[in-house]
Amino acid sequence: MKFSIDKDTQILATAGPTLKTIKDIEKAIFMGVNNFRLHLGSRDRDVKEYIENIRKAEKLTGSNVDVLLDLPSSRPRISSISYRNLIVDKEYIITDAEILDDNNIIPIPGIRKLFPHLKVGERVQFRDGKVTLIIMDINISEGQLVTKCLASNVKIGKGSSCVLPDSNVTYDVIVDEDLEVFSRLKESNLFPEWICISFANNKNQILTMRHICNDYWPNREIKLVAKIETAKGIKNIDEILEVTDGIMIGRGDLALHTDPSIVPLLQSYLIKKTQLAEKLCIVGTEFFECFANSGVANRAEVSDIANTVRENVDAIMLSMETANSKHPFESIALIKKIIEIEKNSDVYLDEFLND
Repeated sequence: MKFSIDKDTQILATAGPTLKTIKDIEKAIFMGVNNFRLHLGSRDRDVKEYIENIRKAEKLTGSNVDVLLDLPSSRPRISSISYRNLIVDKEYIITDAEILDDNNIIPIPGIRKLFPHLKVGERVQFRDGKVTLIIMDINISEGQLVTKCLASNVKIGKGSSCVLPDSNVTYDVIVDEDLEVFSRLKESNLFPEWICISFANNKNQILTMRHICNDYWPNREIKLVAKIETAKGIKNIDEILEVTDGIMIGRGDLALHTDPSIVPLLQSYLIKKTQLAEKLCIVGTEFFECFANSGVANRAEVSDIANTVRENVDAIMLSMETANSKHPFESIALIKKIIEIEKNSDVYLDEFLND
């Protein structure tokens, strides 16, 4: 079932190492997954292969699903170092030099060009803020940021994206690596139905992407989703909704760029705005992280999904829960059950009270 704004809440599952094969995708479709997301930030994955598998599973199941390509923007990412834990209160050097054998160095290509936008005392974050450093010094001549680790709850390594929540950095909506993916897909007569633009802050970004899509797929009407992840994106939501086909509320980065305590309020605000504009609304990020790793859902996770469904969103996006999870299919089954209960809440409550 393709994305629709007049249906019950749908499941958008991210494909990845734990949801990749034709058999896996078939199973996900039969379990209730409506559409599939591919995040281009994982550069080591063959997007062409993933889309081919989705299309084959689509035919085998007799279903009709959409593919959404999620562009990572030009947000900087760590280059080729092994995954490691940082040590709290220890200093680390961030540089765009490719230094791989020093555990005190964090190599991030292109970080130097962002130095003019950075200030001492601002944060540098990875993995949705689970790893946080503070800038102690900006050495422009050496091309280095001297930082101190404030928090380190997970490992970081190759591909970990960098967030600069206190700066005024604006990211490019598309990079050369994305265009290379577009070219490979076009050569194979493949295409996504939707493209998601990360860190969407204004309507010009959407219009730029519309022109690019028309250049690559002139005979396809590729639809666009603006991922809202910053305060600027929220403040410009009216102009964004004028030109986009839908929005995705990226709650992980939104919590970093605003305040976690206000994210539920901002989520409701954005949902109402999008519904009034009659555009697609997807809510994503961190629904089932505990469950995906442990197989046990906590009450907060279940309530989060139930409350989101009650707001009549068009789709809930599962990220690592399906893409790189210990329990991808259990995550799908549980979220499907919660949606079903909310859809038929009176029936389920009556059964419970009369049992």
